[in-house]
Amino acid sequence: MPKIKKNCLCCGKEFEVYPSKSDHKFCSKKCSRTKAHHPNWRGGKVERKCKLCGKVFFADRGEIKKGHAIFCSKKCVGQWKSIHYSGENSWRWKGGEITKICPQCGGKFQTARAVNNTCCSNRCAGKHKKGRYAGKNSQFWRGGLSFEPYDPGFTRAFKKRIRRRDSYTCAICGKLARNVHHIDYDKKNSTPENCIILCNSCHSITNTKRAFWQRTLEARMI
Repeated sequence: MPKIKKNCLCCGKEFEVYPSKSDHKFCSKKCSRTKAHHPNWRGGKVERKCKLCGKVFFADRGEIKKGHAIFCSKKCVGQWKSIHYSGENSWRWKGGEITKICPQCGGKFQTARAVNNTCCSNRCAGKHKKGRYAGKNSQFWRGGLSFEPYDPGFTRAFKKRIRRRDSYTCAICGKLARNVHHIDYDKKNSTPENCIILCNSCHSITNTKRAFWQRTLEARMI
């Protein structure tokens, strides 16, 4: 069967095909796969003008549809945001910096309104907190009971016996523990019935709400 001649729609080259393939429009796969003849082709990139610097650039139609093709580069995006979204133009603006007086050293310092800084530095903050919340000023102060000596019976052998009795297990969380805790918080009452094993974390928790923890741990010993 003789072939028929056709012209390629892409490059214009003349080519031959059999009559059964007369619907072919391109001379090769390379020509058929060009963007201009792809079924999803929408015309390619579109010329745009940068909103900040005015430079002309090309952007995909999809990006334009989403509203993203406004600036020519990330640099222009950052500069535009620094102008329109910083300082008083920022949605986080709280009125700028204010002047405060450090309660520890008495010096003046600048701080943002949104930041609740009491002292001028971490060093002053530590000293201020230590003087205000440590010792007798602490909410956990119990008259200096932590400095009282233990009774003579609270020895290493005694603590080792308590740890073995409780299998080195914290009575509250069940984790590995070694701290021997006095249930009634009396250091001079070092009896096996008044001592229990706690981990470091649970031992620190029992410093608050002592009445509650005393009742709870006494119930564990029954």
